[in-house]
Amino acid sequence: MRMLNFFRRSKHHSLEKNGPKQKIRKTRRKPFSKSVQKTIRITKSIAIITIFIGVPLWFWESGKVQKLNEASWKMFILGSSKLGLQVEKINLEGRENSSRKKIIQAVGLRRGQPILAFSPNNIRKKLIRLPWVRDAAIERYLPNTLFIRLSERKPMALWHYLGRVVLVDEDGIPISGAKLSRFRGLIKIKGENAPSATPKLLALLATQSILAKRVKLATRVGSRRWDLKLKNNIQIRLPEKNAHLAWQRLANLNEKLSLFSRDIEIVDMRISNKFLVRPIKRQIKTINSKDQKT
Repeated sequence: MRMLNFFRRSKHHSLEKNGPKQKIRKTRRKPFSKSVQKTIRITKSIAIITIFIGVPLWFWESGKVQKLNEASWKMFILGSSKLGLQVEKINLEGRENSSRKKIIQAVGLRRGQPILAFSPNNIRKKLIRLPWVRDAAIERYLPNTLFIRLSERKPMALWHYLGRVVLVDEDGIPISGAKLSRFRGLIKIKGENAPSATPKLLALLATQSILAKRVKLATRVGSRRWDLKLKNNIQIRLPEKNAHLAWQRLANLNEKLSLFSRDIEIVDMRISNKFLVRPIKRQIKTINSKDQKT
């Protein structure tokens, strides 16, 4: 009894000490703003698309879709199109010299087609067959956008070979069907193996930019060295070895002596540490008393 009374007193004492219990108010959470709710809906939609479309799409592009029933796959594509997964926009980047018409023909897509019904890799294979296209990257941005990024060939020189003039890129690969009139300012090259050796030649010439602007023709001799022809028709015979040193010495000599403003025909630099200069041969004309040339 005493113990019971003790607990009763303790309980009563604690109530008196702490006072009456205060009621806890439950606060309602404020609803999200409309913009936040819209973002949540879009996020949910993307998640659904990723799960229910991304996985089958991975099977398609990996080649494993062949194991699925073809009719079922067609139904899936048709269903995805009805959900709005259709080609509405084609964004093209990197086109400078390629024909837009030929690109559209190679892609072979039109507005309204299911965006999941084609293989980006197959489109890439078609695009790199075009003369100007070096490589291409194709990406799908669901629900309706196709993005094509082109890497075009860079024109390097005009190759005169076997009576023809061909535009070649920086890898020495001919670019067929190019309008040569647009590239008259490029250096002209000759020789059977000239295209593959031209990148190194251009790098060499660029070390003396003022002198490089005078060069209009470069002829590859025996797959070993170059003969250069300047715009005033002076011929420069570069050596097989240490051509960069010879080119630098030639630039210095021209700066000091105005070499290329003189009446010279050939500057031969094939012998190490020597410059052989051949002047222009001028024909001497005499006239006899009867005004006849001899």
